Amino acid sequence: MRYLFIILSCFIWVSCKKETSVIVTTINKVTGQPIAGVTIFATEDLSWDPINKAKGAFFEGITDQNGKLVINFKMRNNGKYQLIQQIDGDGSCWHNTKAIFLEYEKNQNVLFEFAPCAQLKLKIDNVNCQGPGDKMQFRRLLLGTPFGTWSTEREGCYFFESPGYFDVPMGWIVYEWKGIQGGIEFYYIDSIYLNESENGSIELNY
Repeated sequence: MRYLFIILSCFIWVSCKKETSVIVTTINKVTGQPIAGVTIFATEDLSWDPINKAKGAFFEGITDQNGKLVINFKMRNNGKYQLIQQIDGDGSCWHNTKAIFLEYEKNQNVLFEFAPCAQLKLKIDNVNCQGPGDKMQFRRLLLGTPFGTWSTEREGCYFFESPGYFDVPMGWIVYEWKGIQGGIEFYYIDSIYLNESENGSIELNY
């Protein structure tokens, strides 16, 4: 009788739990188009278990041609769950997040955004050099995120050209540069749009 009660209690505890439905969407941040073939892992933090405190992946799936994946499962009362994305090789040069924690027993939509790679070559040239007192700084904006900090000062008749193309997220790439040339302050801004796998170059002349 005692064992029957335990079995029934376990059955009721499991069967009464609400099934959670999670809809995963994977898209290109720049174009809004779906990205297929992204691997999604659903993991549970087993820190509540004194025997096994590792994180366990209990589900693995791949987004379809529409960039969609539906995951249905039941959550433990004290479970902590997250989704982790993994995109193949050079499939992305930017993503909004690597992992997202799930809310307890709530149906929810999860969005993973990516930006495939383009290739950029950078050239900086003080084409009107006035001498060692010239100074310039630059900074770059990608995917509409806030500008980063200004670079260190480049002094004198400065010249730089990247030895080759380097990876950047596709989309608009904006450069600002400012400084002093011959005692006169200057400020410039320029941009370039690159599609996926496209090569391009930008020159910061002053």
